[in-house]
Amino acid sequence: MAASHDSQSHYIKQRLSFDSALCTVRYIGPVQGTKNDWLGVEWDDPGRGLSPSEVYSHTLPPSSGSADNLFHQLGKSKDATAASFVRPTRPADSQTGFLQALREKYASDIVLPIVGEESRIQWGGKLVEEVGFEKIRQQLAILNELRIVLLDGMRICGLTIDAGLRGSWEGEEERWRDDVEEVAKTCPAIEELDLSRNLFEDWDQIIRICLPLQRLRSLKVNGNQFNYLHCRHSDAERLAAFAGVKEVGLDDLLLNEKESITVLSLCGNGLKRLHMPLPAKTITKLHLERNDITSLAALAPLADLEHLDCLFLRDNAIRAVSIGVDPTMREKEDLVLPTVTYVDLAYNDIGSWGVINALPKAFPALTGLRIAHNPLYDGGDGRPSMGVEEASVLTIGRLRNLKTLNFSSISLQERTNAELYYLSQIAHALGEVGENQEGQIVAQHPRYQELCEEYGAPNIIRASATSLDPDSLEARLIEFTFCLPSPASSQIITKTKHIPRGFDMYRVKGLVGRLFSLEPSELRLISETDEWDPVSGRPEDDIWDSGSECDQDERPRSKENWIKREVELVDGTREVGFWVEGRTARVRIEVKS
Repeated sequence: MAASHDSQSHYIKQRLSFDSALCTVRYIGPVQGTKNDWLGVEWDDPGRGLSPSEVYSHTLPPSSGSADNLFHQLGKSKDATAASFVRPTRPADSQTGFLQALREKYASDIVLPIVGEESRIQWGGKLVEEVGFEKIRQQLAILNELRIVLLDGMRICGLTIDAGLRGSWEGEEERWRDDVEEVAKTCPAIEELDLSRNLFEDWDQIIRICLPLQRLRSLKVNGNQFNYLHCRHSDAERLAAFAGVKEVGLDDLLLNEKESITVLSLCGNGLKRLHMPLPAKTITKLHLERNDITSLAALAPLADLEHLDCLFLRDNAIRAVSIGVDPTMREKEDLVLPTVTYVDLAYNDIGSWGVINALPKAFPALTGLRIAHNPLYDGGDGRPSMGVEEASVLTIGRLRNLKTLNFSSISLQERTNAELYYLSQIAHALGEVGENQEGQIVAQHPRYQELCEEYGAPNIIRASATSLDPDSLEARLIEFTFCLPSPASSQIITKTKHIPRGFDMYRVKGLVGRLFSLEPSELRLISETDEWDPVSGRPEDDIWDSGSECDQDERPRSKENWIKREVELVDGTREVGFWVEGRTARVRIEVKS
């Protein structure tokens, strides 16, 4: 059956079928040497039409520009013979809806059984036959049991036959929800659905068809030329439509740079790795949350996305850089995405600093990172459990160009402090091993040489044979000597207490308050170190030269030029071990006036 149209009923990007050949309207207007308007169509089968230049030579008016420009700007096919002109009055094949196509293919050949005497009834003195009800019951029974449905090439335009004609979203929601309920009653058992090579124009119709199919596991929409990749359904409806789908066919959709796809979401698909490059080169944001990706190397096909800026990998199972022993991926193990500036790795299985060390190589332009809620923060690489703040500081120290971490901006001072602390941790690790093992430690810290050039090489103190086990209780305690000047005399009250490194400063100040029977909020704790700082304003010739041969203990320490360094232990959630590196500390207590 064919439908007749004029140019007024057609529109750009309309999907049509002529003699079972699918096409998309790309041009509506006059043609040189003829009367009335023509439709410039792009065939799904590129060999069906003429080349644009050949068409242009005797049909296209000069004011329309070249045919190459026309079809290659509006069209999607790269083939040179995908274009044709047809009259708007040419009858197009009739479109159909999902339910109509389903019944046409799977329930149109049921033979009505012979009506027996028992089906005849009397009504108003006349003999009446009950016809058709048994056939309807048989149809419903067959459709209700269908598990595999193949409706490819059925000219389906939407959930219902007039879905594509109802242009306004407002006012039609109640109607399509009724259609969805009808699908749920008619064919609830569908597990595999093939909707390839039809007349869909957007994803809204696909979502409406899939919403009631709660058992759907496989969906194929190959060869559909979606002109509008965005959809107006809510996130909840989109997730519900494809919640159980494990296999999706998206072949021959001709998604290229002309579609200008900038955001693509493939969440919750159980993906372990990407097997092929994504077809849209204009993607800037890619959502891969709630999948089963275990390594960064599994993302190697993304290297073809030249404009990718943000990559969301939240709630996967990433725990490594390489993909392991899979020989098919060995040559692609080095992931490099040079344009990505933001990566979300929260809620993964990262328990090794090796993954963090690999990020600058995998994402050279990385400036923003989210990496909260990973095992690394609770202990990894044989390290004892660390606090979130310490893990954040070490992450900043390892990533030179990072500007935001876990949604927090990184100031210049915070970066300097983080890098100095990271350098001290490397020095501590080097001190725990012999000189013959230094190379192994340095290999675990790619920024070591860079930090040494920036801040100077640290002083490495080798551990003695009698060194404490770092995991022992004694090694986790700091011996504090608290000194409180007496307000009534010149005497100093001194008390000693062992405090675990993991206590935060609020808790430490509370202990000090109870120890001296003072209000914690009225106290200032000043750590007195053995390091010396120059006094500002001293004569230039008294400046100590760090490159001189004199030993650190031989520095001039006259009261005029040098003073011992004092550090205030500021209130906060920072652990006291952040302020004190050794196992002993002398702290002066000052009472606020």
